[in-house]
Amino acid sequence: MAFLVAACQSAGSQNPRIKSEYLGKPTAEFFGEYGPPNHVIGMKQELKTDSTGRLINQTDPKELVYYWSSINRKSISKLPGSASNTCNLAILTSAEGKILLIEAQDEGGDIAAAKERCEAIID
Repeated sequence: MAFLVAACQSAGSQNPRIKSEYLGKPTAEFFGEYGPPNHVIGMKQELKTDSTGRLINQTDPKELVYYWSSINRKSISKLPGSASNTCNLAILTSAEGKILLIEAQDEGGDIAAAKERCEAIID
């Protein structure tokens, strides 16, 4: 699981971002359409300082990563074929609950195929 969190955090992530109409929208819209997430992980915010070393006043520091799978969800009916067509996503959100990015996940390593599967069901 730590690997998946690291994948969302790294700028050079090999997990392709999915372009979706849900980017910038509340997570409630996505999960209302496609079903609830499997896991949620809170990410720690790095405290930032100004040039004098004072902490910069920041809003709620919590970003969340939601892990969602099409298995046993409302969206499974949108996927053709068997369970091998499962879509697994990591969804990074802001503290306000807005979706910042959506990345395809694949345990088998074929991330390009995973992205295709996910884009077939995620608008």
